Amino acid sequence: MNLEDLARRGPTVATGMPRKEFAPSFQAVGPDSYELLTLTEDATAAIEELRLLGVTVPEGFVPRLVEAKHDPAAWHRDEAFTNGKRTPAVTRGIVRRRWLFDFAAMPAQDVKRLVDWVMERKPAATIKDPDVDSAVAVPSDWQLGKVDSRGGTKETINRVMDGIDQAVDLFRSMKPKRIRVFDPGDILENFDNTPGQSFTNDLSLPEQVDLAATLTTRMLKSFAEVAPTDYYAVPSNHCQWRRGGKAAGKPADDWGINNARQLARVFGEAGRDDITITIPEPFRESLVVDIDGLPIGMAHGHQANNPDKLVDWWRGQTFGNQPMAAARLAIFGHYHSWRLQEVGDSKHLLVAKTSDSGSSWFTNLKGEDSSPGMVTFTVTDGRWNHLQVVGGV
Repeated sequence: MNLEDLARRGPTVATGMPRKEFAPSFQAVGPDSYELLTLTEDATAAIEELRLLGVTVPEGFVPRLVEAKHDPAAWHRDEAFTNGKRTPAVTRGIVRRRWLFDFAAMPAQDVKRLVDWVMERKPAATIKDPDVDSAVAVPSDWQLGKVDSRGGTKETINRVMDGIDQAVDLFRSMKPKRIRVFDPGDILENFDNTPGQSFTNDLSLPEQVDLAATLTTRMLKSFAEVAPTDYYAVPSNHCQWRRGGKAAGKPADDWGINNARQLARVFGEAGRDDITITIPEPFRESLVVDIDGLPIGMAHGHQANNPDKLVDWWRGQTFGNQPMAAARLAIFGHYHSWRLQEVGDSKHLLVAKTSDSGSSWFTNLKGEDSSPGMVTFTVTDGRWNHLQVVGGV
């Protein structure tokens, strides 16, 4: 009795589930009785049958027939000629087969061959770090003027400067060709995001603006002592120009963007061609720049309701052919708690840490808090590496 005979006697003949439930025999349900048929363990015959069907079995895999099923809706007619005369046509049924390619079923001798190959393989050459093309710093969400669980402006300045000083030391040891500073925004606290800001802030809005300019100027001058430095900034919700808590202008009407424009003017007038400033077009909230072969995109992050939705926002920007469509690494701020996530075709999404004074409202609501700091990493030949957090308490 062959498989075709068994398939015709019942609707389905199966060996069972793959892996541990798989057995080299199956029970055939016929109209009169149950019969047991033992299938061959000869993988060579199975591979040859599949080859005749045009299927190539990958090396190291063993094919297992797990189902043979008669298809009552399919048939074909065979015709033959004998001595030039046509013989009566024969109608034949179609048997569908389902195969499992089981790597775990590799013969013992093949496993031993692989083990011997692993043991005899020579160690790979030691990977040495190449020269660093770019060192990257992400100073995010300073929110200058804010008072919360980690203190006020004085404490924030100490955290910010600790991060800058530690980054300078780190970058000096790396000897990069350039330093890239990605600022996702919220450099100051502002007064029109929540009613409580009018009662808790320890700096007026003009003072916040002045301090933001002072700290970013100090940061860029410090980095430029190590290598030529490029500064990138995007609009954000705390820096947004607002009236009655609502946006009052275009995306570029933003205190962080205004700060970047003033930095460009001051450094330009001083002839500092070792410091460059880049901002988005006036009606855009994101930008993408090529950093040594790696397209890096940046937006503040308030465009999504929570960090889990940032991928959806990025996906929408890609579908709409917006600037972020070209990014392989996307940098966001806003959420104060850093994360690194691989998405799509090995793209990466990075949410930066904050150096602000805390967000007790969120801790009271969710019970979560994150330590402060500044994210740094390197880019060389289109690849990022050496992810590290500097600064902190």
